[in-house]
Parts: sequence; C-alpha cells; structure tokens
Amino acid sequence: MGSQTVNANPITTLIVGAFFAAIGLSLFFFYAKPTLERSQASKNWPKVTGVVKVSEVTQYRNNDKKMMFSPNVVFEYKLNGRSYTSSSITVGSGSSSSNSSGAHRVANEYPVGSVVKAAYDPEEPSYAVLKTGVSTGTYVAYYLGLVFAGIGLMVCAYPLLQIAFAVFFIGASLTSSAKPQSTVDARFPEENPSPGYSGEATTQMMETLASNRSSEISEGITIQ
Repeated sequence: MGSQTVNANPITTLIVGAFFAAIGLSLFFFYAKPTLERSQASKNWPKVTGVVKVSEVTQYRNNDKKMMFSPNVVFEYKLNGRSYTSSSITVGSGSSSSNSSGAHRVANEYPVGSVVKAAYDPEEPSYAVLKTGVSTGTYVAYYLGLVFAGIGLMVCAYPLLQIAFAVFFIGASLTSSAKPQSTVDARFPEENPSPGYSGEATTQMMETLASNRSSEISEGITIQ
C-alpha cells in the first residue's frame, strides 16, 4: 500500500500556531522580560539587615499527583521604623522541584534566627530578596518564551502564505472575468480601424468605401 499524505487544514494550522505564539509571547513579555530586568537591577539595590523568622520545606502534590518540594524562608527587616517581611530568595523565586534536596539545602542555608543581608527595591521597599542577580529559572523562562513564540510564528507563516496566495488568485480570476471582450466586425472595418493604420489612412479608407457604396447604389438604379 502506498503512503498517504495528510494535508492539514490551513485554518487549523493557523490556530495551533497562534496558540503557541500567544503562550510564548505572554511568558516572555508578562513574566520573563520584567523578571530579568528586575533581577539585573537588584544588583544595585540598597541592603538592609534582617532576621529569618521561618525556614522550612513545604510539599504538595501537583496535577499529576507527583510530590513537589519548595523552600519557604521568611525574613523580617526594618526601614524607616517600619517592619517588612519577605519570602523571596531571589527575584522571581518560588519554583518547586520533585527533588527535595535542593529545597532542604536552601532552608538549611537560612536557619531560623540567623541574621541576613537583604536587598530591597527602593521603588517598592516592601519587596526584598536574599540573593541578587539573575537566577537560572529566570533565564529558562526567558528563552523558553522566545522558543515558543518563534515556533508559533513559524507555524503561522505557512498557512498565512497559503491564504494570501488563494486570495490573490481569486482576485485575479475575478478581475480577468470582469473585463469586456472586444469584437471586430469584419463587414465594417472602418468602424474598427486596425492599430497599424494612421488617422489619415483610416480617413482615406472610409472615403473610398463610401465612394464604392455610392457607385454600387448608382449602378443598381441604372440597371433597374
């Protein structure tokens, strides 16, 4: 049996491509890019002394019923006589893993009661982190968004070209069928002068034909 080729519907392909592009662009512009920029800016944030109030590992089951682990470190700091609390290790932190060792390592790094140096956002003093700079997770989200957006746009390109060509050919066909077809009456060449004749030659031809017709009419009357 010969192999069968399945041609995808251009509209379906376009929808799938647009879906991937929407996911990638949303991830990139609404999370990855702002997080990356804020992470880079955190290197220059002012620092303040804080104290760790909570240090533990939380666990839960995800949608696949798989056990996930994440560190939960809460620290307190004061600015201008006002107390703040934060649970951000890095900018954009909050990721979980099925491997508990990483979560326990972070929790052990910041035991309860330990004094820490926290960097806070001068434009938003209530937001502070224990580690500045860009985390690996932020880079992953940044490039993952670009990849998804690129795949989606490439998938959209082919059906869009198909639709554009179809519209072009349909328009060309309608335009061609709407043009009137010119007809040339061989009996009256004077009414349809050949493009090769000049205006003077055409006038002479018409005069000759008129003279010939007058002669024919005269001869007919004479014969009768």
